[in-house]
Amino acid sequence: MKYVAFIPLLLLLGSCFNRKTKTPEVVITPAVAVKSLQDTTVFRYLISENKVDTSTFQLGYQYFISPKTAWENKLNQLAAEFVYASTHFELPDTIPNRASDRFMIACLDSLYTSAKQDYVDSEYSIMWSYEASTSFTDNYKNFATFSGGMYLYSGGAHGNTYYNHVNVEKATGNELKLTDFISDTLAFYKIADSCFRAQHEISVTDNYSDLGFWFGDDQFYCNNNFYLSEDAFHFIYNVYEIAPYSHGLFELKVPFAVCRELIRYDLTR
Repeated sequence: MKYVAFIPLLLLLGSCFNRKTKTPEVVITPAVAVKSLQDTTVFRYLISENKVDTSTFQLGYQYFISPKTAWENKLNQLAAEFVYASTHFELPDTIPNRASDRFMIACLDSLYTSAKQDYVDSEYSIMWSYEASTSFTDNYKNFATFSGGMYLYSGGAHGNTYYNHVNVEKATGNELKLTDFISDTLAFYKIADSCFRAQHEISVTDNYSDLGFWFGDDQFYCNNNFYLSEDAFHFIYNVYEIAPYSHGLFELKVPFAVCRELIRYDLTR
């Protein structure tokens, strides 16, 4: 009988445990990152009839998926214009801001179709090649930079290479020129001239025209095809811009350290 006496106590303890409430679990929903910038590379391949030669058509591009500011819209516009011009060999008077996967791929397919038709029609079965890319750089507080580069071979002795850089002000969405960054362009040209000669091993006593350059009156100048790194201006002179094709493409670096007193734009990073 003494064992029976424990049964009510065990039941009582069990009922106490059953009445304890369990702390509800809190479901934490992980944050989902919203993709704002599309970054894609697409390819097309043209294979010769005898399957010996292959030509590549490659396009890498960036664009803002849902641009929220004027400067983001401007970068999208520049990307669309660059890709259209490099695949159609012309730029309409106006082109809508339609940077999208569909637009970019349609441009590449248009060039591919032209290349394929030229291969069929050409007496020498010329195979074109194309490689291009667009990108955005946002390293500075007050402006961002569009960069586009391309190489195209469509027959002849050599292909063509082209690079373009455009700086866009964030506050307005407008393109920035060198005059927006520099207070005295003539003084800047003199500094840039010294940098150009030093970087390309040109004596200060040499006339540019004697070396085959096309600077008018032998007066060096800077163009508006430039971008800014953390410590310098970088200017690009495309093939045929200041010299014959045999001279190639020229790049000029002008460090901030040698022109700081002429910089009037806020370069806060």
